[in-house]
Amino acid sequence: MPFVSQSRPPQPGEFYIPRLGRFDAALRLPVVMSQFTEQFRILFDAEIYISKRLDLNAFGRLGDFIHILARTQNMDAWTFERFAPACAACIETDLTGSGVSDARLAPYHLRLDEKLAHLVREETPLCGRTRVNSACRKFTIHWLFIPMSNTGQIITHCLLMSVFKGGQHHDHGQGTADLGEYSQTVGH
Repeated sequence: MPFVSQSRPPQPGEFYIPRLGRFDAALRLPVVMSQFTEQFRILFDAEIYISKRLDLNAFGRLGDFIHILARTQNMDAWTFERFAPACAACIETDLTGSGVSDARLAPYHLRLDEKLAHLVREETPLCGRTRVNSACRKFTIHWLFIPMSNTGQIITHCLLMSVFKGGQHHDHGQGTADLGEYSQTVGH
């Protein structure tokens, strides 16, 4: 079954992107992620069969937390087409072009390959959090996967926003306390 039925190939730089929908009412998100979901809904919450131009500059500073993942040519693996600057600052390495299972991503890897396999099966946004206990600190990574397609037939790309809470300063220019504030998501 195609990702978007009766779709036409979008223009270069355009994607088919699903509505974000509502998250579980009990899920609380960091303020930065709540701000992103609100902005995303304003920019992209149209019907899935309408292709949309993806411009991360429209998110302002929130764009620093956004990865773009792309499936490989044979569709059996994922790579970072864009590694989020906030995450690159946190791990002191830019992994653009690397696979999602790259060892340099530890302990931040979040079992991305498993979550992406789930995303491809479900074809719907996926949101959650992962607790990380590393040798030097404990923290939580909140993540949001949004599937995209530049063909309409299958999921070819994924937007991934990740935000860290707790631990040392690893939040790209914001105090940890600011990222640690929580906000209820607002359903539309």
